[in-house]
Amino acid sequence: MSSTAQQIKPDNSAPEAAHAEQEQILAGVMHDIRSPLQIIAMGTELISATSGLSDSAVLAISRMRRAMDRIVDMLDAVIESSGKKTRPTLPRPHAVAIDVLLDNAISMMRPIAENKGIRLGTEGPSLLGFLDVDYMSLMRVFSNLIDNAIKFSPPGSEVKLIACRERADIYFAVVDQGSGIAPDNLPRIFDRCWQASPGESGGLGLGLAIVKEIVEINGGSVGAISVPGRGSEIWFTIPLP
Repeated sequence: MSSTAQQIKPDNSAPEAAHAEQEQILAGVMHDIRSPLQIIAMGTELISATSGLSDSAVLAISRMRRAMDRIVDMLDAVIESSGKKTRPTLPRPHAVAIDVLLDNAISMMRPIAENKGIRLGTEGPSLLGFLDVDYMSLMRVFSNLIDNAIKFSPPGSEVKLIACRERADIYFAVVDQGSGIAPDNLPRIFDRCWQASPGESGGLGLGLAIVKEIVEINGGSVGAISVPGRGSEIWFTIPLP
């Protein structure tokens, strides 16, 4: 082959890169759809427990639940195939009240907590001001952290969402009273697709990796504090404007 022919050889790297980016976005979205589906599923359970429903209503609710279970199975398949390449898209920052973020995060996750008999609340001063962030990205962070805390907490315990000002940052933390994280595992919990006991949590190890990437894209940092047998605190910071 001549040198001229080599120079005009088409470059297929751009389409491949675009395809990989699409897979990354898709897997991230699929992962985050799981929490709303859980809330819908629990809603169907509550409705089905209501007395006086007709046979056709009970049948319809049962079909809805089976359909949602099927959707979750399909989501898992998509995440499994492309999750290792998942990363969040770049944020579109705008001013968001911190109190609104906290209230909405608690409201969003409370049905999941109540279904497991876990108290969910906030701690810290009010009127912390505003952050210049992408609202939906930060809600993904809260959703993943609170969902994780609920998953590993025993019934009757408490999960707290903490927020306070720390120098030029807002410090957020989700604190649970679960079994905690072994010291050897702490450095690895934000690694993609890593789990201390694969398969036991029912997840694929993407949640904390997505949290880390979103927080860093928004200019913050993330970390964890844990004492085995006494619970965990997963924290992150977001710079003030």
